[in-house]
Amino acid sequence: MLRVLTVDDVQFEAYANGLVPEKQDEILAQNDKISALIADLEASRILGEIPTSFDVLIDVTTVLATEHPGLVISQLTELKLIPLLIKKLDEAIAGTIDITAALLDVDEFVFEPLKKPVIENNFYHGDADINESLMMVNLNNISELIGWVETTQISRDMTAHLLAKIGGAVPLDLKQYVLVHKSLTNKAGAIQSLVSLHMVINGKMIHEPETYNQPFALPANRKILKANAYQQFNDAISILSDYNNDVDILDKFLRLYHLIENFMYRFPLVSLEAKHGNLFYIRDFQIMYEKVSDSEAISLRKLVKEVFPKNYDETTTFDAYIFGLWNDLATHTTEPKMDMLLTVLGFEGTYGKISLERNQFAIPFAKMIYAIRNSLVHNKDTELHLTHETLSNHARMGDTAAIFLRKFLMPALSAISLYLIVEKNSIVWLENSTLQLWSDS
Repeated sequence: MLRVLTVDDVQFEAYANGLVPEKQDEILAQNDKISALIADLEASRILGEIPTSFDVLIDVTTVLATEHPGLVISQLTELKLIPLLIKKLDEAIAGTIDITAALLDVDEFVFEPLKKPVIENNFYHGDADINESLMMVNLNNISELIGWVETTQISRDMTAHLLAKIGGAVPLDLKQYVLVHKSLTNKAGAIQSLVSLHMVINGKMIHEPETYNQPFALPANRKILKANAYQQFNDAISILSDYNNDVDILDKFLRLYHLIENFMYRFPLVSLEAKHGNLFYIRDFQIMYEKVSDSEAISLRKLVKEVFPKNYDETTTFDAYIFGLWNDLATHTTEPKMDMLLTVLGFEGTYGKISLERNQFAIPFAKMIYAIRNSLVHNKDTELHLTHETLSNHARMGDTAAIFLRKFLMPALSAISLYLIVEKNSIVWLENSTLQLWSDS
């Protein structure tokens, strides 16, 4: 493989011949260094020694990459990795051995491409039973891979197995590979799951987080006023703080849903207070419990219907603002993909049909909120289960669910939550801090 750095390689020779004399002399000097290294390696092989001095190779590849960016060096990543692996292997063996003898059966392990990339570049699991060991490496990030190999405690045998898979006649693609026992040959799905499970058990992530960094924003007409009794929303304020601490969009959605959930059970209590003041009778508690015992979906729909006619800002109601967000989705994804998302969320209507019914939009909007909530907290075969895989890389919808959350549901729920907390209203604001069970007069 080292001969790709000499004039014995057709591409190298053609590149060198196309240079001006001064540059040609420089690159031929590198050729001479590699030729001498090849001779040294052949001598070490005859003597049964493991060569450990690869400074020349490191220097030459660095010079060529820096001074001759137009030279395409096949298997450059592998060339940089091999010296490091040989050095680690020599340190593990700590002696001179006959390298012509078989140290281990290199065919016991295979080097399989990872089916789907994971966010972690490199990973190693060592086991007392070597057949249960595995190693994942990312050949597309050589600088990180070299640093990882240098600092990771990898067994002697697994180092040797990896070395045996690097530098073959066929260049490896620059992607993630898994070194795993041969019993998993051509079993990409099994390998993916095995590696993923090992990684999550070791505290690693296998997905790219879907972040949501849009900060809260109050319309110009909505202000936090010192005269308002915001202490009744201390729990809600803490949830907003948790929301700000989170970065993942699914976590942030659940924070907002926790707020909405509290509001939809607070709403009937506020209604009773408005009717009776702070004087409550036993029958009032019965009425209250009857109202809050409605299904969560019904309670959510009642809350949304109450909020929709209220002002989002000075000129726009909430139903107009949220319906506008809904219509804007057409600029970020396609109607067929939105129809597919609606179907898996349990809707019979299409995106186009729902878009024609603004006056009734509170009903499907509440259903959408509840459906997304269920897709996160349930894991039923009959429902969409939202994970980062189905959120951003669904087999048929792609990232439609992520767009739906990012461009529609998150801004809508944020606006509703801020309105209900910041502006005094008749929906969730209580006038009294205590309930009176009898009258002194």
